[in-house]
Amino acid sequence: MELEPADKSRRWFHRESISLAEIAVQTFSVVLGVLLALAIGEWSRDREEHKQVEAALHALRAEMEASRTEIAQSLKKIAETDTEMAEKAKVDAAPTPRLCSETPGWHGIAYPLLLDSAYQTAIATQTLAHMDFGQAQQVARVYARQRDFQKYVDHLIEFLLQPGRLMPVDSCRYVLSGEEKNNLERLDAAYAEFLEQNKTVR
Repeated sequence: MELEPADKSRRWFHRESISLAEIAVQTFSVVLGVLLALAIGEWSRDREEHKQVEAALHALRAEMEASRTEIAQSLKKIAETDTEMAEKAKVDAAPTPRLCSETPGWHGIAYPLLLDSAYQTAIATQTLAHMDFGQAQQVARVYARQRDFQKYVDHLIEFLLQPGRLMPVDSCRYVLSGEEKNNLERLDAAYAEFLEQNKTVR
């Protein structure tokens, strides 16, 4: 016949030895797991940001290449207009000052369609903030020059449309083949520099 302990409640207060080494291992495992989770999360965010930057640069390149095509067509139009105006001026019996729009051979200001949707998207999604500082600065500089050109053309059109703005044919030719041509070429050079420095982007 087995004897039961006199006080059954003592079983609830049974003590076991505590291993400090085991506690240390468990604590280290928890800390290591947290650190690994944080590292993986950071790596995942960096990878996603890198993909966004690459996509933005690809879109920016495509946009600038399209704008360069527009500029090439505008430069061609300027050259053709200048040649036509010069030839017609030679046979003009009364080369008096007149509105440029009334000058024989004048076909208007070349106004290329310059895009900036990729740039605006990069700003709206804060992708520019994840680019290298020098690279983001270069992007901003190119599009600042683009905005300056567009403002210049708007100002030039407003200037030429003013009533009584009579000009000799050489002045009208200079407006196109001098000022506008030079501004277009400077903008094209800014595009070309960016594309050259970022040509490895896919």
